[in-house]
Amino acid sequence: MHFDLKFSKPIEEIIESRISRRTYKKDSIDAKVLGKLSDLIKEPFVGPLDGKSRFIIVDKEPLNSDEKIRIGTYGMIIGAKNFIVGIIDKNENKLEDFGYNFEKIILKSSEIGLDTCWLGAKFTGRDFEKKANILGNEYIPAISPIGYALDNPDARESILSWGIKARKRKAWSRLFFSNNFGTSLEKLDNDTYSRALEMVRIAPSARNEQPWRIVRDSNDNYHFYIHLRLKRKEVRIPTLKRIDLGIAMCHFDLTLQERGIHGKWFVDDPKINTEKSNLYYISSWSRK
Repeated sequence: MHFDLKFSKPIEEIIESRISRRTYKKDSIDAKVLGKLSDLIKEPFVGPLDGKSRFIIVDKEPLNSDEKIRIGTYGMIIGAKNFIVGIIDKNENKLEDFGYNFEKIILKSSEIGLDTCWLGAKFTGRDFEKKANILGNEYIPAISPIGYALDNPDARESILSWGIKARKRKAWSRLFFSNNFGTSLEKLDNDTYSRALEMVRIAPSARNEQPWRIVRDSNDNYHFYIHLRLKRKEVRIPTLKRIDLGIAMCHFDLTLQERGIHGKWFVDDPKINTEKSNLYYISSWSRK
């Protein structure tokens, strides 16, 4: 069920070269390329924590030069004709798996020469639901345009990227820790796990907030947490944050797999002290 979606190029190269693009050429996607991607994603996906989701490519009528659609947290998307639509059952609670699987599709799209842009939450237009023929028990947590971006981003795209500081990333010491959240994890040159964590550090996230925090314990298990800016009375983690965590899991896992290290994902709270830190445990990884 596509848990083993394969790549023919080095995954780190794909991750490092891929950027979100919001302005697209009106050129249609090459039929063979579009067909290849459609075939790759036509079956339902199962994530590393057994969450299920499905994906479909929809063809939206081309937008004229004056039209735009405001979808998701990134704002305006112009010129895109095709979109990948991610669909999940309303009773399916494993949004991290959804993010994991969708990011694999995003990276595969990049590998075959297509540009993309993560778009989540409150996108407008029920046309996506109609185009995707979603069932009454389903909803769409996120979508992405696919196509060929303009060679030179227009002023609007540049302003949007600047506004969310799209290229800026948090320092390593703020994201990765050893045994507890008071001790930063040392970054080692030519270390496989350090490379995998670096691929997490540069991953995309809603508003570029990078909500993931990771602790490596003394047994070399890696525990993934979500950081929220504000403490909540009820611990209900926002959908986009959970999807972002899935993206981080995907980058970590794919990088290690390519380097011959395979692990398993599980949920077992290690009870690391998170007092007054607005941190919430999500999942863990250990080597097989």
